[in-house]
Amino acid sequence: VVDPGRIAVAGHSLGGVVTMKLALGGGFQAAVVQASYSDPADDERLPALSIPTMYLAGQSDCMAKEQQVRDGWAKVSSPTALVVLEGVTHFQFSDSDAEDVKRSCIPTTSLDDAHARITSAMTAFLGAALATPPAVGEAQLRTIPSAIVEVR
Repeated sequence: VVDPGRIAVAGHSLGGVVTMKLALGGGFQAAVVQASYSDPADDERLPALSIPTMYLAGQSDCMAKEQQVRDGWAKVSSPTALVVLEGVTHFQFSDSDAEDVKRSCIPTTSLDDAHARITSAMTAFLGAALATPPAVGEAQLRTIPSAIVEVR
């Protein structure tokens, strides 16, 4: 049984752009943008988004660079969290970092470690964002090893 009061949308890279478009359309209680940022065409609408959001970035991402993700995060309203995972690259959000290596974007953490930290961030955020009352899970996010966490 699906609880319509507990539905989140999430996406990586181009999927993060789509995630924000869907979140702006309504019907979701939380949104997660992984190694991505929103479409500049949506910038004017972002401050009105009132659901918990998390921007999850890899500090060593050569495609969605940390500053780009930070700039995207700065456009959304509270409650929101930015989690930057040290040593994580763009394709470590997927099942292989071979594409990073092919592009000379060398990870400084293992794929298994990256997946464990990504999963921890997702679990902490979604557990809090889909609870009543909704939050971003700041305390739990701050326990993730080698993570820089900002909340507002």
